[in-house]
Amino acid sequence: MGWVVNRTIRDVMLDQLCPEQVTKNMSEADREVLERERLRNATRGELGIFGEMQACFKGNTLMPGFLERDGAGQFVVDIGLGYDAKETRLAVKNGFVVLSFDLLPTNIRLFQQAVKDDSRYVFVELQKQGEQWVLPELQQPPAGSGFAYVFNAAIADEETTIRFPENAARSYTQSILDGKRNGAGIEVPVLPLRKFLPKWLGHIDYLKVDTQGYELKVLNGCFDMLQHTRYIAYEFSPWLMKRAHSGSPMELLQLLPTMGSLCYTASPPHEHLRAGIPWPIETWYKHLDEGKSTGPGIKHNVPPNDPYGPWVDIFCYWPFRDAPNSQTAAAPPPTSLPTPMTQAAPKAYPLASSQSQQPQSPPQLPQAGDTTWVINRTIQDVMLDQLCPEQVTKNMSEADREVLERERLRNATRGELGIFGEMQACFKGNTLMPGFLERDGAGQFVVDIGLGYDAKETRLAVKNGFVVLSFDLLPTNIRLFQQAVKDDSRYVFVELQKQGEQWVLPELQQPPAGSGFAYVFNAAIADEETTIRFPENAARSYTQSILDGKRNGAGIEVPVLPLRKFLPKWLGHIDYLKVDTQGYELKVLNGCFDMLQHTRYIAYEFSPWLMKRAHSGSPMELLQLLPTMGSLCYTASPPHEHLRAGIPWPIETWYKHLDEGKSTGPGIKHNVPPNDPYGPWVDIFCYWPFRDAPNSQTAAAPPPTSLPTPMTQAAPKAYPLASSQSQQPQSPPQLPQAGDTTWVINRTIQDVMLDQLCPEQVTKNMSEADREVLERERLRNATRGELGIFGEMQACFKGNTLMPGFLERDGAGQFVVDIGLGYDAKETRLAVKNGFVVLSFDLLPTNIRLFQQAVKDDSRYVFVELQKQGEQWVLPELQQPPAGSGFAYVFNAAIADEETTIRFPENAARSYTQSILDGKRNGAGIEVPVLPLRKFLPKWLGHIDYLKVDTQGYELKVLNGCLDMLQRTRYIAYEFSPWLMKRAHSGNPMELLQLLPTMGSLCYTASPPFEYLRAGIPWPIETWYKHLDEGKSTGPGIKHNVPPNDPYGPWVDIFCYWPFRDVSSFQIEPPTVSPFGSFAGTEVVGVVDSDSHGNVRVSAGIVPFPHEWRTHELTFLVGLIFGACCVKCLRA
Repeated sequence: MGWVVNRTIRDVMLDQLCPEQVTKNMSEADREVLERERLRNATRGELGIFGEMQACFKGNTLMPGFLERDGAGQFVVDIGLGYDAKETRLAVKNGFVVLSFDLLPTNIRLFQQAVKDDSRYVFVELQKQGEQWVLPELQQPPAGSGFAYVFNAAIADEETTIRFPENAARSYTQSILDGKRNGAGIEVPVLPLRKFLPKWLGHIDYLKVDTQGYELKVLNGCFDMLQHTRYIAYEFSPWLMKRAHSGSPMELLQLLPTMGSLCYTASPPHEHLRAGIPWPIETWYKHLDEGKSTGPGIKHNVPPNDPYGPWVDIFCYWPFRDAPNSQTAAAPPPTSLPTPMTQAAPKAYPLASSQSQQPQSPPQLPQAGDTTWVINRTIQDVMLDQLCPEQVTKNMSEADREVLERERLRNATRGELGIFGEMQACFKGNTLMPGFLERDGAGQFVVDIGLGYDAKETRLAVKNGFVVLSFDLLPTNIRLFQQAVKDDSRYVFVELQKQGEQWVLPELQQPPAGSGFAYVFNAAIADEETTIRFPENAARSYTQSILDGKRNGAGIEVPVLPLRKFLPKWLGHIDYLKVDTQGYELKVLNGCFDMLQHTRYIAYEFSPWLMKRAHSGSPMELLQLLPTMGSLCYTASPPHEHLRAGIPWPIETWYKHLDEGKSTGPGIKHNVPPNDPYGPWVDIFCYWPFRDAPNSQTAAAPPPTSLPTPMTQAAPKAYPLASSQSQQPQSPPQLPQAGDTTWVINRTIQDVMLDQLCPEQVTKNMSEADREVLERERLRNATRGELGIFGEMQACFKGNTLMPGFLERDGAGQFVVDIGLGYDAKETRLAVKNGFVVLSFDLLPTNIRLFQQAVKDDSRYVFVELQKQGEQWVLPELQQPPAGSGFAYVFNAAIADEETTIRFPENAARSYTQSILDGKRNGAGIEVPVLPLRKFLPKWLGHIDYLKVDTQGYELKVLNGCLDMLQRTRYIAYEFSPWLMKRAHSGNPMELLQLLPTMGSLCYTASPPFEYLRAGIPWPIETWYKHLDEGKSTGPGIKHNVPPNDPYGPWVDIFCYWPFRDVSSFQIEPPTVSPFGSFAGTEVVGVVDSDSHGNVRVSAGIVPFPHEWRTHELTFLVGLIFGACCVKCLRA
């Protein structure tokens, strides 16, 4: 039942049967603005209300033309029928299957009388058993016949009962609030929508919500179904919401746009809406809420006692979204209508249950060799997994669980990070020892950092069959633990040896699954590599830290290394990670950052005072780290008096209470003195809601059947300080061959440098620590909004030519787009020389003529002429050149985000500095087309390897005109000149600087100035821009005190790439015949569908985490088959 919807706003209008004058009343430029807004919506938080679709709707009925279409196989949910049920009747007439709801018994009775002889309508009666409402099982109607199940029920996010008088007048305006006020009458159930949705309904095509102020509660009650819904329409009445105390009106307005939808007004008022421009939600809401806008139900100066207040209908859809393949496997739809349900045997639907709730038995744990697990669908699942006491699992109402589930989903998208307190009774004091370790641990992995002298967690885990990596920095603790288990072969104590400044780690063999085993290390874990010391006769302790080890001038040497250095290849995920390092927890997590989302449960001790004393990082950064990545965090020990059950406590407020030392609990006393050795602290427990464990385990031989031999005498394996698990060999990354459409790029900044043929002194001039900082910054870039400009790659580029060493490589099978050739076309000529296929553009006819003369005898260059038919520019079809030969299509055209025509004199001098602004000012001359880049991209070009943009202030418009192609582009380089942008009125310079980093890229200066850049540290964009824009930085074109009339002002070249990104699954057509002949046909440039350049699944603004580094499926399959054959041969 998959459907692809809403590729452009015009598609939506056609789907809604909008009048022809509406679909034609919007220019291509306006559509472009909307499309760009859609893509930025989720990543920038720029939420807007649009007004172009009002004429598609009929008054305030929320009845779109969509319901007038053929509805075979499609589903409608109509909440708030009224007494005439217009939408439901129209939908059934046209073949839709409908679930219909109204809370007023009179409305249902009138509707039932009107359709009493029509078997397509079944009126479903719910029965009450005690406090529970019982719902009959709904049979699936046949596809295409048109059918409706009608319920006398109210929809919200709670479960209760309301009442209405039997003789109440018919009405459109009764609400749950009225039903709650009635002391007697017919009982009507109030339930979340998800309670009514049958298993055979996998998506909704149209959801209408008209509930007199309860719309937010309706949407919250079916939150997990919203993105499975094609179109959503609801009535928005802020005054009714406030009177009903049913939630924040702004929260309702922001809910769907925050999830990535695009919302329109479906009824007036429209006078405050600017066509094609997103009106900020806050401003629009202020106008509406003041009651000073005209429209149905909206009058000037609405009095405070008006029964409804100002209102408007809102219509939302998901741009560029496929319907999920969410339909459950079921038998084909029946061929006859279901029997009436009023007498059907009821199916119990207890109030305490949930569709997402699992059976009471604990979730299934992974077996030996099974590397996939699905976890934590509800908070109760986590509690069962942790073996929480029964009174804890039963002590939380369904409503509280719903609040938490909604918070989880909003956590990543809204930045509302919280600390929860419902799981404290699941943990035992401050030991960080969950019930999870008391389960069968076969095939599961634990990392225990901070053993203490008794190693409770490790010993329990080994007892129950887990494989454990255990660490403690104090030699005394390790010695005592070794003595306690000296006769137990399941414990192997691993000694690291020091060779010069490097610590050498033996190779760890894989233990057999299910036997229980631990590798134990006398080592400290952090995000650096160094050595600390402890006295041989130090007392056993739980509280020694790296800080103590650094202060000791003598003693036993103990290595400090990142956790990732210890993780063997056969360990693809971690089931439980415990971190108790006396203030160094943030450094531990930063040192295994790429493994965090491969970890099922994470528990750490949080002591802000210890962190401050150790200068080990910001306590708030530690608190926010995991929630920012999408996890949900709980206190696993007191204090809890400041936590509200079921409600996310804001991290800042919670931290303030804790840091003041005025909360009670173990180690936390009222008025903790400044010299207290530990200060206030608490244990934190985090997990990933709704997450699957990645299939990240590397292919390996089956687990051995015997225990590994002790490792103390094993031959050491070199582990140099300068290397990294993510670092590639010194040879440049392999580039795609002809026909190969997958390349994995930029695993570290050094990979990029090698790819750009940077001088050796540049690649070696950056320490591993600096690279680590950059890698962490990359991953945080999209999630935290900390956008920066970096300066470590300037020496890789040659002045201001935007010509990287990348173009000096073998370019077979790779594509370059060169926008702004100049008169010598250096980049294009170098690229063609080395085998790249190039699309080249310059707006100045003189430059094109000089270039054409220079290469007139070279058949690898084809100069393409566009012709004008009326107001449209006609583009010949571009044939695909053969791979590896080097080839360029050259266009005399300007690239932007609009479609127009500019002019240049025929005898104009050659130039690097002419722009679209100059062309617009010329009244006569040769006509030159201005078009978006996507208009030129042929179907066989599925990605771009290098995009250069040098357009004298129009760079933002160029990028906006190919926005959907940017994340399919390996490297992007552009010139940044804020003064030229301001003079051309071509956009906000800060918007250009933020565009690519906001989408998840990492950007460097490719030319001076660099004196304001700190090596390895992201410089905030705002500060960096301020320095540049003042014209007080030195570099080419940048002088101290640049005068206001300087022709260019300060400028710099910017180079961007996508860290940790795969480019895969591009649909590229095979090469055709040689393109050197004449162009056979032409096509009028029209709207290019967003998938016309290939089908790639890349989420805008989200940096894929390391578990999403994918290998091409075919390569993996071939390798798997080859490996199986090898094993078979060896056995033979």
